[in-house]
Amino acid sequence: MLDEPFRGTPFASGWIEIFHSMPSWDRCFIVFRKDGKEWKKNARYELRDASDIKPGFRVFRVKALTLEFYLTNGSSRNWENNSGKNYFIEESGRYLVSYKSMSRVGDADVGSCLRAMRKNDRFIELIYQPPPSWLGCSIIYSKDDDPWLEAPGEAMTRIKSKDPQLFMLRTEAQHMTFAFFDGVEEWDSNMDENYKVGLPGKYFVRDGVCKYIGPSEMDHLVSRMLH
Repeated sequence: MLDEPFRGTPFASGWIEIFHSMPSWDRCFIVFRKDGKEWKKNARYELRDASDIKPGFRVFRVKALTLEFYLTNGSSRNWENNSGKNYFIEESGRYLVSYKSMSRVGDADVGSCLRAMRKNDRFIELIYQPPPSWLGCSIIYSKDDDPWLEAPGEAMTRIKSKDPQLFMLRTEAQHMTFAFFDGVEEWDSNMDENYKVGLPGKYFVRDGVCKYIGPSEMDHLVSRMLH
């Protein structure tokens, strides 16, 4: 997952990932409390398969400053609780829990954490601020591994006409690679590297920088309607 769109944003920090492997357990649950709040009950929060990252492991992801926890197979007897002392995390990152031990093995994958928290999101929304000389803007892209859209691409919707002008595109996709075209001869292809986003959301693009700024307006609306 590409973490670049999250750097320098409020979404970049405070994530904890817990990886655990216990082949004899059919399922693995986490009992926890975050930031000193109330405990979450057993058999409610289940670790998910993480074989794509670490074969044979499961993972739990949460946004928290501190986390106290232990692991179970859902019963009242089979616990992995650090010999009765529980596990306690005071620093964000990726952690590996094995029998009676825990170690921090790196930074959390922000994109994977956001995807886990917003697994029903479906739309990518791009807001682009082109160079002042551009009179219009189109986008050429490949989404979800589909073939590239041919030039001149798809016209973006102008949402602000000056000081500065802004263009927008919303499309249903899980990941996307793209570049911008003024419709005449100028391109913004991120120094020939193209821009890339790895999960649904709303992004602001300007001067070679693409930043995640939250869920897309469409997904935000759907989420509010369902809750």
